[in-house]
This record gives sequence, structure tokens and C-alpha cells, in this order.
Amino acid sequence: MSEKGLTKAELKTIEDMAAEGLEVADIAEQFGLTLVQAKKWVSENLEVHKAIKDGKDRLAMVNKDAQRRSRVEKRATWFIPTDTDLACIEELTKLGWSEVKIAQQFDIDLATWRAARNKYPEIKDAVARGQAQGNGRLILANMKTWQPTPDDLATITQMASEGFTPDVIAAKMGIAVGTLEYKMQEVPEIQAAYDMGFKKIEGEVVGALMTLVKKGNVGAIIYFLKSRNKAYWAEALPRVGEKDVSAAQPHIVNLPVPDANNPKKFESEGDRFRREHKAATQD
Repeated sequence: MSEKGLTKAELKTIEDMAAEGLEVADIAEQFGLTLVQAKKWVSENLEVHKAIKDGKDRLAMVNKDAQRRSRVEKRATWFIPTDTDLACIEELTKLGWSEVKIAQQFDIDLATWRAARNKYPEIKDAVARGQAQGNGRLILANMKTWQPTPDDLATITQMASEGFTPDVIAAKMGIAVGTLEYKMQEVPEIQAAYDMGFKKIEGEVVGALMTLVKKGNVGAIIYFLKSRNKAYWAEALPRVGEKDVSAAQPHIVNLPVPDANNPKKFESEGDRFRREHKAATQD
């Protein structure tokens, strides 16, 4: 090394060696220094110290990135899609579902979904097919200009009867859910179509519930009674102004500390009776 210090190329070499995981002694050896000289070299030369620190920081970032990739790779194996899953992904994407909602549909978090999507090309293909089919219908129409056709009303009734919520129905129509809700208030036919479908599934659910009630299903009976007459069959709750017994503080009994000089103070009733009876007999 020259007395003027290290060149930029030498400092870059030091940084690269530190980034490869080499220790200070190994780096200094490349410059013909002993271990003792190396420690002094690093402590007194700020440029060398900074180069080694930058190299170690690079190494830490590489290790951190490798760990992240390993975690992502592991996450991707938590969700391996079947053909049915891929068909479902395509349909949900076509309906305009977000990644968050699709992940929830498969009971996985968003990070796992994205890891699996990046790992398995078939998931990307299913998403792409859904987007290609849905883009033509997912253009949001203006609230005041969109008018439902007879086919739209039939679709609303059918989807409502299958339990779909307004946001999913709106996506199927190619409009925003706000547009659908606005039009339900402005166009009675839309609200009527939705109510018709909802009442159909409601009737089916009530029928299924009554079937269970007649079979003696205790859970169904309890639910039915509570739903029909909450005031009579619901669990008793404290009225306004009444004391809530369930929330009352526990009764605390403070027991005195036994007095070794006065044992009679803490004797039981039976012991006290026997002691007094013995004393009376002796008298």
C-alpha cells in the first residue's frame, strides 16, 4: 500500500471481499498484513473501515433476501391448486373479485396467494383468462345512464336466489355496487327482482329450518324460538337501572391471621363445645 492511502479500486476490492463473507484477517492478508497490523489498519483507516462495513451490509442484505425467497417458496407450497381451484379462480377473476377476496375464498392469506400465483403458471393463466373475459363487462356504467334489460333482471333474481350479495351481482352486471344500489331506489323493477330471488332462498332456508325443528334438532328449536319471540325466549338480561348480577364483584372474606398466643380464638364450634363440656364436668 502506498503512503497516500488506498485507491478506489482497492477499496472496492475490500468491500467485495467483505460482501463474500471474508473476515478482516483474510482481507488484510491479501495486502500483506498480519492480524495485529490488520486490526490497527481497520481502526485507523476510516476508508477501510467503511469499505468493510459496506461489504458486510451487502452480505446481510443478500442473506435477508435469500431468507425471504425461502419463506416465499415455502408459502407457495401451502396452496397447490387443483383443476377445480383453477376454474374457480378464473370465474372469480371474471366477476371482478380482488386478490384479497380470492385468497379468503381459499382460506389463505394474501402473501400465500401471491407466492402461489408467482410459483404456479397455471394460476397466472387462470387469472389472465378471467381478466380477458371480464374486462368487457367490468366497465363501470354511469349511475344515471345504466338501464337494466329483461335479461339483467332475470340474472339479478337468479343470483339473489343463490345467495349472492349485491357486490357480486353488480360485478356480474358490469357495474359498480353503488350503481346497483342507486338503481334499486330509482327503478322499482330492480328492487323487485332482487327481493323475488331473496325471498326464494329465504323460503328454502326457513323450510330447511322447520324440517330440523320437526325432527327435534335442539339447536334449530332454540334458534326458532329466539327468532320468533326474543322478548320471551332470549337469555334474561338486566333491565335498565337493575343491577347486573353477572357483573357483580365477588364477595371477599378477610380472614384474620392466626394468633399463636390465643389459640382458643380460632377453635371450631365442636372443639369449643368439647372444651366447655370437659371443664363443666371437672368442676
